[in-house]
Amino acid sequence: MKHHLGSGLLLVGALVLAPSGPAATAAPARAVATQDEALTRELAGLAEEQALLARQIQRLRQTMEVLVGRLEAEGRVRAVELLREGLAVLDSRAEEAGSLTLDERMERAREELSGGQWMQSLERQRTVIADLEALLEVLLDRQDLDQLEQRLAELADAKAALAS
Repeated sequence: MKHHLGSGLLLVGALVLAPSGPAATAAPARAVATQDEALTRELAGLAEEQALLARQIQRLRQTMEVLVGRLEAEGRVRAVELLREGLAVLDSRAEEAGSLTLDERMERAREELSGGQWMQSLERQRTVIADLEALLEVLLDRQDLDQLEQRLAELADAKAALAS
């Protein structure tokens, strides 16, 4: 009996000590409001970063277009080819990306973020990152390097086969 009475006293003590009335509901409401404000600030910051990235991509495109003209005048054929391939990456409309260009996907990701569609925005941002990585590989001429390495390996195999 004492055990049950002790449990009851703990429960009564908890109820007496627990805040009640408007003060009891105000604290959780303030915590939720603070979390909402922090989330809103975070989302606004992300939207600003996306807008900055979009402007930087536009500036990159313009720089690449200007360089094409300059490098053509200098007769630097391979560099011009790489820049044109890079511009094609920026302008491509891949099926898996919803037939949107990189610029359009960046804008759509910003809109989705502003609209509270965080997961869709994140997924769209991943496709943008993949295209930017592809652009970097084109501009660094990595595809040709990979092909050269493969061709060297084939030649080494052929040499080894001839030697034996």
